[in-house]
Amino acid sequence: MLLISFVLGLAGLFASACFAGGETAFYRVPKLRLKLDALDNDRRSKMLFWFVNSPGMFVATILAGNTISNYAVSTATVLFVGSVLPDAEGILVEIAATLILTPFLFVYGEMFPKNLCLQAPTRMLHLLSPIIIFAFRLFLPVTFFLWLFNRFLSLFFGSADNILSMPLGRRELSGMLDEGAKTGVLVDIQHRLADGIFQCSNRSIKDIALHPSKLPFITAEMKPEHVLNIARQHHLTELPVYESAALYSTDDLPIGFVRTIDLEMAARQLIDEQSRQLLQLLQTELPIRSAVEIAGKNSFLTGLILLQTMYCAFGCVIDDRRRCIGFVNSDQIYTALLLGSNCTH
Repeated sequence: MLLISFVLGLAGLFASACFAGGETAFYRVPKLRLKLDALDNDRRSKMLFWFVNSPGMFVATILAGNTISNYAVSTATVLFVGSVLPDAEGILVEIAATLILTPFLFVYGEMFPKNLCLQAPTRMLHLLSPIIIFAFRLFLPVTFFLWLFNRFLSLFFGSADNILSMPLGRRELSGMLDEGAKTGVLVDIQHRLADGIFQCSNRSIKDIALHPSKLPFITAEMKPEHVLNIARQHHLTELPVYESAALYSTDDLPIGFVRTIDLEMAARQLIDEQSRQLLQLLQTELPIRSAVEIAGKNSFLTGLILLQTMYCAFGCVIDDRRRCIGFVNSDQIYTALLLGSNCTH
């Protein structure tokens, strides 16, 4: 009987510590962390995330587990006293033993595990989650009726359920990035870029496109030296090139674009033989490159991805009728993303 009471008491004390600590860890761990682990197909995290959206079931499980654990400790105390002092006054000795044991139960079954899980909630919750999930399934017949009673009360007093979806929301990611910046995980430029991406994610690339009328008019017949001087005067690194001035219209698509660095090389006759043959084939002295066509309804990020994928720094923004409505380059998009606060309406 002594062995049974000892084992029962330790089991009850251990279970009480697990439920008390698990409750603290569950409410202390960031819900975003549970969501990220659930998205990685972690079965325990998926169950814990389900508890986030069903807090009544979690509380009922913890309540049932704590009640049974404390009852087990009390029973073990009674059995122990009955075995050690069989001739003593039963009720008085049992009460005295319970009063002596209560501080011990409070420290090691409640306060110590709660403090431990408060300091390391994520790690402790993953350690205790198998016990909590097992208890949920074991106590389900009891907790289900507690949950029904809770739902019944919510019909009269109102319910404040905040359902969290599995897909990550913009607010959650923004909060995570803000936390990363505060703790030093992200440097300032990274945090500004990430924040700008969120701010500008719904904006169209046409909103920052430079209208064709605001750029110098360059044709394929011009000399590299002349175009280079124009680029220097306007402080431009890329310029669109049109086929001919006689056929020009404001919404026409250019045949390509030239870079200032290429114009410098062409003006100094530093181009290689392969490039020289290509210029002869194009019947022009300008080192013209192909421009990327970007639909005006595309977002900033889509435009940037297109430019990066095509290894090009200059894009022509077009409308549904494939008419040119503006030009963008990588620097414009990067600037807009870094100044994300200016992207909001």
